[in-house]
Amino acid sequence: MALFILVNLTYGFVWSLFILAVAVGFLIAVYSPQSGLLAIIPLTMLFERFFTLQSFYLGRVEYKIYPLDFILAGIILGIIFRILFQKINPAPSYAVSNSRQARISSGRCGIKFELHKADWILIGFIILNFIYFAFSVFILKSDFALSFSTLKNYAFYGLLYFITAILIKDQADLKRIFRFFLAGAIGIIIFIFIGIFRGEGLWTEFTPLSTSGFRILAFTHGLYLTLALIPILLIIAFKESRFQKFLYLISAVWIIGIVGSLMRHLWVSLFLAFILVLFLAGKKYAGNILKTALNFVPVLLIAVLVIIYLSAIFPTSKINYFASGVASVVTQRAQSIESFNEDESFFWRSIVWQSAYEELKNNPFLGIGTGKTIYAETETYKDFIEARNIHNSYLSILLQFGLLGLLGFLYFVYLNVKNLLKNINFTSLSLAGIISLFLIAFLFQPYLETNMLAILFWISLGLTRNLSKFKPI
Repeated sequence: MALFILVNLTYGFVWSLFILAVAVGFLIAVYSPQSGLLAIIPLTMLFERFFTLQSFYLGRVEYKIYPLDFILAGIILGIIFRILFQKINPAPSYAVSNSRQARISSGRCGIKFELHKADWILIGFIILNFIYFAFSVFILKSDFALSFSTLKNYAFYGLLYFITAILIKDQADLKRIFRFFLAGAIGIIIFIFIGIFRGEGLWTEFTPLSTSGFRILAFTHGLYLTLALIPILLIIAFKESRFQKFLYLISAVWIIGIVGSLMRHLWVSLFLAFILVLFLAGKKYAGNILKTALNFVPVLLIAVLVIIYLSAIFPTSKINYFASGVASVVTQRAQSIESFNEDESFFWRSIVWQSAYEELKNNPFLGIGTGKTIYAETETYKDFIEARNIHNSYLSILLQFGLLGLLGFLYFVYLNVKNLLKNINFTSLSLAGIISLFLIAFLFQPYLETNMLAILFWISLGLTRNLSKFKPI
């Protein structure tokens, strides 16, 4: 898959390589579902939209079936094969009878799985999506492509919750999936240096700024690093790694990338998630976590001095351009949080959210259906906005599915998050930080409506479901 994406970015779309990549990826995922799940994580983190949103054309028709979809389909098919053809009935736990059966990633074992209360809620939410899709397309005559896209993002990618819960069943699996996540986050460091040397980040044109300036890192890459920073900080605080100095160093570089992404809602979400982690950690761990966070100050200072030194040596380089302009841009973006009434993106959201509220008043319990657009208008702005793209995932669910859909989704999340409060340890605190960061960020961007933003959320919830299966660290 990575080879296909690199060729696609360099030379353009190559049909033969695309077919080979998705066919081999699909078959491997069928044979070894866990390998498919593990592959999805770094491929999404490194190549973002070029893995998760790469469509193809047949004639003049565009088909929005992505490389990600082929791997997911292979994983699901592989899991179904193990349930049906090996005739293993669902059991009360993931426990297996012997070491041979435990090798789920080898593709030679069956699957034991019991549905919990939260699982049934999500199944109900998925069924609701299918009902709304059919009703919206055939009765309301909504746009088929928009309705189908909504169905995919809420229902199909939501299956990653079940996939993760089934395949990541013990401490060894948890460590394995975290290593793949960490590998993807370390790989993003390349994009940070590319952004610094180019004076502008790679693929940042897909998310233009509402203020002046330039990003050194794309929004999606900034999100992934923000998510990775929380467990790494806890690893350092809990002293669970022999590579403490290395983790400090890469974390400092990540922070530079997060700041350089200029995504204000990520800054706010990370700060609030960190406060929540300190609160959940209690007196036993909070002091050590806070001390670890403060230790980043000298490390960051050294990193900044290195950038200033390089800009002084190469005064005509883009490094100097980056160093001279980044401070003013970051300051401007930070100040815009306080004076949000004057910011273009906040202004746009206020208009669209108000229009969504006016639409929702007609049927607050059931919503307006999927595949619909809402009309937003002021003296200076007029446009039709997709209901799924109003930059607030909660409001988007509420607008399309009404209180019925939103309350069901929130209850599903609550049932899983409740497990985090039962036993405070490294694993539960890491997942609490990651999930809380998502839940805060949902207020500002179409996270659940964009697969490359939602994938890690569904996976994190799947890990939360199995918290009792993991040994506390």
